[in-house]
Amino acid sequence: MTKTYVVDTNIIIANPYFFREFNDCTIMLPIYVLEELDKLKSRAGNSGFRARQFFRVFKKIEKQGNLLEGIEVAKNVVLKSSLEKLSGKLPENYDLTYADNKILSLMLSPGHIEDMLITNDVSMRLKASALGIKCKYIDLSDKHKLEDLYSGVLERQVRVEDVKKFYREGEVSMEELGIGYPVLIFSTKPKPTSIANPYAEPARPGVPANRANGAANKTILVDRADFTVQMSWKPTPPTANAS
Repeated sequence: MTKTYVVDTNIIIANPYFFREFNDCTIMLPIYVLEELDKLKSRAGNSGFRARQFFRVFKKIEKQGNLLEGIEVAKNVVLKSSLEKLSGKLPENYDLTYADNKILSLMLSPGHIEDMLITNDVSMRLKASALGIKCKYIDLSDKHKLEDLYSGVLERQVRVEDVKKFYREGEVSMEELGIGYPVLIFSTKPKPTSIANPYAEPARPGVPANRANGAANKTILVDRADFTVQMSWKPTPPTANAS
């Protein structure tokens, strides 16, 4: 029988490519995890970055099939989700507004009693153990850290449309910037900045500065936004497999 693993949010935050760590199994991605990741993706810092990174990977995966039916993401590894109603009974003091408790309730439902919960959250593991839920603790926190990424800075001129999209949606894809590698963009707010006037003409004797075809000023004022670009040249290969 194919093993089924249910992953919590922390596994994905620790490693957006988590599914590469499994062999010969079905990986269940609860809808509550997707909802929590959706809330995290707009945050600054490591958690927000990894949530956005996962959704970029997820967009490519979902093109291959229907997540509710299951999508093969590697040889004999199927990623799927479900919209089933919670039926597992939790003690009264468990607040079901928390995503972790919803996952625990899911694990107690008849269709998931034999499934294995995968987490790197000590609190989640302890609660699962207390409830008699099969649980495996996997520490992936040392993988895919921001500080492990290439820290060089790339300066690139971008279109006005790209800047507008960045402020409207919070990010711009690498394809739109003409970059062929994963990219993390951070920007300051636009501020007026003086730069050299590329159209300035040299001063000519007898010609007033304000009449030199409108291009005599040596500097012009433009809006400047500073972007920091981080690039990962290739995904970190998996070093261990869960089976």
